[in-house]
Amino acid sequence: MRPSLPDLTAGMRWWTDELGDGPWFVNGRIGGEGSTYRGEPGKAEFAIALAFSGT
Repeated sequence: MRPSLPDLTAGMRWWTDELGDGPWFVNGRIGGEGSTYRGEPGKAEFAIALAFSGT
């Protein structure tokens, strides 16, 4: 299952509109094929967004 980037984008928009957070840095795919967990093939895949908030 692919991460839901539209939901991530909507969340970033909300945080920016409500609190002025940003700029945003997005990694749209972490994990998935080629990843391992405790020496076994990894199955988890996700997207992450990080932003600056305040000083």
